[in-house]
Amino acid sequence: MKKFSFKMKSLLFVALVMFFALQTSVSAADTVPIGSAGNDFTLTINAANVDDTFAVYKLINVNYSSANNNVTYSWSTAASNYIASLPSSSPYSGLSVATFQNWANDSSDIKSFLGGFAVYVKSASVSPSYTGAASSSICTINGMSMGQYMILGTGSSTGAYVYQIMTASFKPNAEYNVNTTAVVNAKASIPTIEKEVDDPQVAIDDTVTYTVTVTVPTYPADATNTTFKVWDTLPAGVTFASTSSVKSGSTTIATNAYTATGAEWVFDYDKIKAYSTITIVYTATVNDSILIGEPNTNIATLTYSNDPYGDGTYDIDDTEDIYSYGLQVFKVDSVNHNTKIGAVSFAVYKGTSATGTPFKTITTNDEGVASLAGLDVGNYTLVETKTATGYVLDDTPFTITITDEDIDGIADTPPTSAIYSPSETPGFVQTTITNTKGNYNLPQTGGIGTWVFTIIGLLVMVIAAAIMVMSAKKKRQTNN
Repeated sequence: MKKFSFKMKSLLFVALVMFFALQTSVSAADTVPIGSAGNDFTLTINAANVDDTFAVYKLINVNYSSANNNVTYSWSTAASNYIASLPSSSPYSGLSVATFQNWANDSSDIKSFLGGFAVYVKSASVSPSYTGAASSSICTINGMSMGQYMILGTGSSTGAYVYQIMTASFKPNAEYNVNTTAVVNAKASIPTIEKEVDDPQVAIDDTVTYTVTVTVPTYPADATNTTFKVWDTLPAGVTFASTSSVKSGSTTIATNAYTATGAEWVFDYDKIKAYSTITIVYTATVNDSILIGEPNTNIATLTYSNDPYGDGTYDIDDTEDIYSYGLQVFKVDSVNHNTKIGAVSFAVYKGTSATGTPFKTITTNDEGVASLAGLDVGNYTLVETKTATGYVLDDTPFTITITDEDIDGIADTPPTSAIYSPSETPGFVQTTITNTKGNYNLPQTGGIGTWVFTIIGLLVMVIAAAIMVMSAKKKRQTNN
């Protein structure tokens, strides 16, 4: 039993030694005694997006005296100059480090003071103490000295988040050990934009209703760059008409909160910052420049500040496509299908019957083709109203149906008749119709046929006269 007890005690001792050894190594990795601290501190920022950039400004210095083993704090040069620039009426004029350190985290005083300091370093072109860019959404800055820092997000080339002001510190604890690392989780928001159209299938003169919805970011207090505007690039075939409404949910946003110029709305951030989303509804008219069988792309763009204390902006956009269609009639001879018939006119009616007033009239050209572009999906009835010389008018109504035949909205339908196969035209529904020549050949006066009948008639008359003479002569002979 004694032998067993000794072994247990020995194992326990070894375990305790290993435990404290591990603890020491971990502590040594995370902290450093203030007396040996140099520029060996590391700041890690968990960014919102890859490639986001950050500017770090020193706010407070940590001063250590080895002679009396004492720690004091003082403003950095930039912070001291900022406070000195404040008017005497400012609540932060003559602010001491001790007062600043007594403020609660995220208090209104902290936010307001840091906001003012951010404005100052940008306006005075103060160079940041350190800069860094995120890689894989993590920004690491090495070689920093002790102190407290203000961190500003300064934008990105691949994704523009709006960052709130952040702080990080490398300060000694009660044992005068200083953490060698600081980790900051960035507070950021990114605006979004979404574009919608009420009907993607359109005809010339149609009114199209577009809806654009954007989310509003939260800019830091005292931010000097709060650019926020929505603008729309319409395709050539669509003309801006008017703004229908600007709302946040069911609340109408007052017109003094934005300036509208055509398809552009520039917002006053101070008057919209209470809203989380804004929805803009506007109308446009389809004109005769509309593309047929191709997407007519509309681009809605949100331009906003991604550098609240600088001058940087970022664009994000969303697109919406509309489509328009057409019909083509090919007119050919019923016997010789290679003979194209021009100058044939058709009245075009909307719907499946030829009633009411036609809304268009089309006429075949020298190639026998009559086209009508800028149509919506639906049924169209055509009636021949004028034919070519030498052909019989066929006024039987026929209906052409335009449908959204694939996901791209492009109707690409071959001719309904196989007798003539022109090349297919994207967006046009095609059909071929034959016309028959009329039989208008009548006997002509003075032609050879009348001479034949005249000669035959004269011969009949001569023969008849001869018979009558011979009959009279024979009768006289009988009487004698």
